[in-house]
Amino acid sequence: MTVAGFTMRRIFTALIAATIAGALAVVMHQTLLISAIAVVVGLVIGYIFPTFSLDGAIKKRKTAIARRLPDLLDMVSTTVEAGTALNGALAIAVTRLEGPLADEFRMTLSDIRVGVNRADALTALSRRVNQIDLASVVTALVQTERLGGNVAQVLDELAEEARSRRLNRAEELAAKIPVKMVIPMALFMLPALLVMIFGPVAAQLLNK
Repeated sequence: MTVAGFTMRRIFTALIAATIAGALAVVMHQTLLISAIAVVVGLVIGYIFPTFSLDGAIKKRKTAIARRLPDLLDMVSTTVEAGTALNGALAIAVTRLEGPLADEFRMTLSDIRVGVNRADALTALSRRVNQIDLASVVTALVQTERLGGNVAQVLDELAEEARSRRLNRAEELAAKIPVKMVIPMALFMLPALLVMIFGPVAAQLLNK
């Protein structure tokens, strides 16, 4: 999906929404002013709606990247400790993984093969994905390469940090579940409970 294609989709969705809004206003015999307002509202909603879909896709992709990052770091660390260079270790790791994280590292390795400096390729990866965990990993790898250090040890530490962040996110989501359950319980369980409690009383009053 290109920028032009996404813009055309937004325009098409806006026109469809405006047409539906105008048709509903005509069917309901609304005034010309109300019909015009309905068309404008339909245009605005139709033009904005695809951005919500895009934001959801971005969030889902970043979540998938954060979830698989510890696994990739573990494989890269193990391969580096076995004596393989970092580029080779990354190439081996991406062949074992599927998903957006593997796709991004394949692009990065392709950039390195055509002559891009590894630090620059990793920095471009971080900017392209814009995910906080991956950005931390890239920063640590670039600094280790420039200053020197044990890459395998750094990768182990990064994998442990990524697992800790993943566990913390899972705990945060688990803590939010009771709050999210309040509305479904209020909408579905509470009416049924009220019917069970007051139903017999109402039936007795109606039978008198």
